Amino acid sequence: MVGARDGGASTGTVNHTSGTLDIVGGQLWLGQNANDANGKSAGTYNLNGGILNVNDWIGIGREGGNGTLKVSGGTLTKNGAAGTHMVVGQGNSTNTGLLEITGGLVDLKVGQLWVGENSAGTATLSGTGQLNVNAIQIARDATTYPGLLQLNGGTLRTGRIFGGVGVANAEFNGTTIIATANQTAFIEGLDSADIKANGFTIDTNGFSVAVGTADNFGQVLTGTGGITKLGAGTLTLNSPNTYAGATTVSAGKLAVSASSLATGAVTVANGATFGVNVAALGQKTQPSALTLGSSNLDIDVGATGNTIEAPLDIAGTLTLNGTAASTLINVSGTNWFLGQFPLIGYDTLAGTGGYPSIKLGTLPVGMTATLVHNTANKTIDLNVTRLNAPTWTGLLSDQWNTTENNWRDEIGGNETNYANGDSVSFRDDPFALDIQIPANVTPGAYVLFANEVSNYSLAGAGKITGTTRLIKQLAGSVTLNTAIHDFTGGVRLEGGSTVIGALSNGGLASPIGAASADPANL
Repeated sequence: MVGARDGGASTGTVNHTSGTLDIVGGQLWLGQNANDANGKSAGTYNLNGGILNVNDWIGIGREGGNGTLKVSGGTLTKNGAAGTHMVVGQGNSTNTGLLEITGGLVDLKVGQLWVGENSAGTATLSGTGQLNVNAIQIARDATTYPGLLQLNGGTLRTGRIFGGVGVANAEFNGTTIIATANQTAFIEGLDSADIKANGFTIDTNGFSVAVGTADNFGQVLTGTGGITKLGAGTLTLNSPNTYAGATTVSAGKLAVSASSLATGAVTVANGATFGVNVAALGQKTQPSALTLGSSNLDIDVGATGNTIEAPLDIAGTLTLNGTAASTLINVSGTNWFLGQFPLIGYDTLAGTGGYPSIKLGTLPVGMTATLVHNTANKTIDLNVTRLNAPTWTGLLSDQWNTTENNWRDEIGGNETNYANGDSVSFRDDPFALDIQIPANVTPGAYVLFANEVSNYSLAGAGKITGTTRLIKQLAGSVTLNTAIHDFTGGVRLEGGSTVIGALSNGGLASPIGAASADPANL
C-alpha cells in the first residue's frame, strides 16, 4: 500500500526506474481510506523502467484515498485469480483515481480495468503507451461521480469498452484500438463517446465487432473527428451517429445502416469493403462524398426488395479510382421483382477509373441482372431481368445451348432453358455430367459449381465469354477441357478441385478465362 490506510493526510510515492518488483502475496493499493479530519491519504506509483508484477487486485484511489499510477516506461503485468481487477477510483465518492500511461506496457492478463467504481476515476492512454486488457468498464456503480477514459494515443488491445450504471464517458483522440475477440457490443453503454480531432482508429484484427448493438442502437459516436478502420475483419456501426469527420476504410469491412454513418466523406482503399444495409423502403446512407479504389461495395436491401431511392445516396462526388472492372458491387436482399432500380446516387462522377471500373459481383440466389449507368438521373442502377436462374439437369442432352430444357429453375424446380445473360449453377446428381458447349455462351454475373459428390467436365467448340466469374464450391471437381474461354470476371476457388490442361498469360484466352493477372481474379 502506498499512502496510509487510516492515517489522515499522509502521502507516499514510489519511483520505479529499473529492476523487478514482484507482489505475489497481496494487493497493490495506491491511496487508501482517510476517515479523520486531517484530510485524505494519497499514493503515487511512477513506473518509467523495470518490471512490476502484481498477482491480485490493483486499487488506484481506494475508499477515501487519492491514488495515481503513472507509467512512462517499463512493464506492469497483472495476473492473479479470476475475478481480480484493476480499479481506478473505488469505494468512496470523495476520492479520485488516476491511471496515466504515456509509455511502456500495462498488461492486464487477468480481469478487467474498471474506471470509476462509486467514485471518480480517469484512465488516460497517450504517446507510445500500450494497454492490454480483456475489457474496460467505465463508471461501474451508480453515482454522480463520472468515469472517464481518454484515448489520446498509443495502442489499446481489448475485447470490449462498455459503460456501467454510473456516468460513463470516453474520448477517442488518436489511440489505435485493436480488437481481441468477436463482440456484438464492442463499444456500448457510454453516456458520451466523443471523437476528437485525432480520430477513432480501430483495427478489427480479423474479428467482427460492433459499436452499438443491433437491437437497441445504444451507442452514438459524436464529435468533430473521424473513423479509420484498419485490419481484416468487420466493424459494424449500428447507432445513429453524428460524428462530423471523414471515414476511411483501409482494410477489412465497414458495415453501416441507414443513419449510422453520419454525413462525412468516405474513402475505401483497394481490397477493402464498404457495406450498406437498409431495412425499409426509402432508407439510405448519405455520405458527403465517396471514393472507391479497386474496392468492394456491398449493398443489402434486407426484405425491402426493389429500391425506390438509391440506398447509397452521395450528396457530392463519387470518385472511382479502380482499374477496369475491379470495383465489385455485391447485392443482397429479398422480395425483388423485375425492373430497373437505383443502387447508388451521386451529384458528380469523377476518378481515374470512372464507371468502367465497376462491375456486378454477387447477387441473390436465382437473380440475373446487370448494372446500368443512368446518367440522366445520376444513378447506378440494377436492371433485374430474371429472378429464377437456371440450374443444370442435363435432362434432354449433354448440350449447354439456348434451345433445350436442360435446366430447372433454382426456385420451384420447373424445367427451363438457358438464355445468354443468365447466371447459372451446377449442383449434384444431374442426368449429364460431361457437358458440351457447341457455341459460345455469355452467362450473367456468375457460373457456379456447387457440387459435393458429382464431378463435372466442360468441353466443346464453344466457349464461356463475357464478364462472368467462375466460382467453385464444395468437394466435387470440375474439369475444363476447352482452352479458349475468354470470360474476364476471374475464378474464385472455395472448395473441391478445378482441373485445367494449361495456363495462359493474364488477359489471354485459357481454360479459366481471360481475366487480367491481378491476384484478385484467382
